[in-house]
Amino acid sequence: MANILIIDHCQFVRDQLTKYFYQKQQTVFTASSGQEAIDQIRKIIPDVILIDINLPNVSGSLVIQEIRNILPTVKIIGISSTTDKEKVTWAIKSGISVFKLKPFRIDTLVNETLKL
Repeated sequence: MANILIIDHCQFVRDQLTKYFYQKQQTVFTASSGQEAIDQIRKIIPDVILIDINLPNVSGSLVIQEIRNILPTVKIIGISSTTDKEKVTWAIKSGISVFKLKPFRIDTLVNETLKL
């Protein structure tokens, strides 16, 4: 069983991913902002993090860099609806393992996440 942290400002995305991970008997934590995510990371030490790279108020890439400072080896999956190549490139350089463009098949993303 893995500890999964989902960071996305969209409640619907968090709820849907949580539902599918629960069906796979995974422990799920969620955060709607970068600061909330950093606070969670210090408490739960996730095995995998799914993060929207286009968070409001603070760049997902900056959150990823902070995550890397705290947990340098954690697996991070970037998810976003942005097609801005600069943002995606920055997120990849910041340390994500995989990038998935929204919309995505939730069941496929969950299965791929569990294989990391």
